[in-house]
Amino acid sequence: IAKYPPSYLKLGYLARSRVIFSEALIHVVGQWPTGSNQLRNHVPEAVFDLIEDKAEELAEKQLRTDGKLFRLTLTTPRGERVAPTNSYMDWLALSLFRQWVVESTSPPPPLPPKTPNGNQPSPRTQQQNKPPISPGHLYRLLFSAGPAYLPHDELKRFLKTSKAYGAESSGNPEYRRDELKKFERRMDEVKMMAKEIVRPLMKSYLELDLGREGGGLGLGYLTCTRLEDADFPWE
Repeated sequence: IAKYPPSYLKLGYLARSRVIFSEALIHVVGQWPTGSNQLRNHVPEAVFDLIEDKAEELAEKQLRTDGKLFRLTLTTPRGERVAPTNSYMDWLALSLFRQWVVESTSPPPPLPPKTPNGNQPSPRTQQQNKPPISPGHLYRLLFSAGPAYLPHDELKRFLKTSKAYGAESSGNPEYRRDELKKFERRMDEVKMMAKEIVRPLMKSYLELDLGREGGGLGLGYLTCTRLEDADFPWE
């Protein structure tokens, strides 16, 4: 069904099969508007309207989730939001997380023009211009809350670029290790908060996933669309 959801959606409707119809519709909604041309004028208007309504609901869920991710914040022991003036390293961790989310969801900038001698951009530049992560993969990475994104080595490289960190740690390896550990702990806190934010999107209503959280692993789209009894267009 996951390979040909529009075809199975039509089959499920014709057979009045709740299982096939709901399974296919979850895949269709997750990938919408991909597949719309295969369904437009090929399914009853009620079915097409149902797809659009569910796709709109899913898009609204994602918008609310994205808003929460960007409003995510850390606080100081006094309950203040972290800022460069009261907790610079914590503010750096939060800034790095937000930057990662932005870069993961934004298309890469255009490649620089060829040099006067006609050379192409360097492989390193091309490697940096990675395509954005699909929504499904992004939210599942966030739900993993582990080293699958922003791992130890990346945090270490980032921290080395901090002027404050470099100035304080010059000639003091023990200080560098302590600061890196604190930085990683704060990033772990950020990751755990992000995990809870995306948790509602990780609910899967696919029969093959048996409703497990984080279901649909490997898919580039979300499978948290739920059909109520009143949604089936033949009832």
